[in-house]
Amino acid sequence: MNIRNSLACLFVIGFFSIQVDFAIALDDESIYGTQSVVFQAGQSGGALHSCTMIYRAVQADYAYKNGDPVMINGNISFRQFDGKNMMLTLKIGVMDIGIPNAKFTRPYFAYLQTPNATTAKSTIKTGDGDEGYRLIVIDINDTTNKLLVEMLASGKVTIGFNRKKDGLDVIVPIDLKVFDAEYLSSGKVIRKRSDETITQFLLCFKELLEKGTSKSP
Repeated sequence: MNIRNSLACLFVIGFFSIQVDFAIALDDESIYGTQSVVFQAGQSGGALHSCTMIYRAVQADYAYKNGDPVMINGNISFRQFDGKNMMLTLKIGVMDIGIPNAKFTRPYFAYLQTPNATTAKSTIKTGDGDEGYRLIVIDINDTTNKLLVEMLASGKVTIGFNRKKDGLDVIVPIDLKVFDAEYLSSGKVIRKRSDETITQFLLCFKELLEKGTSKSP
């Protein structure tokens, strides 16, 4: 399945399935979980060139920090380059939030995962993003297409990362519908959900693909 067929599948099933996936609120009042996911379109010279979901989440790190909380922050982006070619990127920084004045640091490696697909074996290259962040460039192939369909149709994706070569993976579930989290004085966290981020990303995704198609020879 190519990327344009994947888009067709998303428009057939995506808008319908994402409406019901989180109809019943989850019991997620602790700090652990998604803090926010927001959409951002990128432009260059006034022309659309990327569709991005910026995420922030907290997870317990039992692989490296004895269960202490860590925050991951970054983005999942679908980008156009050379006028028509497409790529998927994952940006991620990790911060040990229990340490005073901690800063974001680059993990060694990271990937996206859904129930039936992972980008762990589809990495083209990794590099340094902004200070404290790793940037992973992901090949657009059948596995990646399956992941995009599952991610956007369900509103869920998992980010896995390790801090050193051959190290254990820390697994962080991301709820793409959480656009904000309110911290109460009781210590509970109230997560606010909406379909808006997924819908905006999907519409941007469609526009970017159509733009690429129109420039094809």
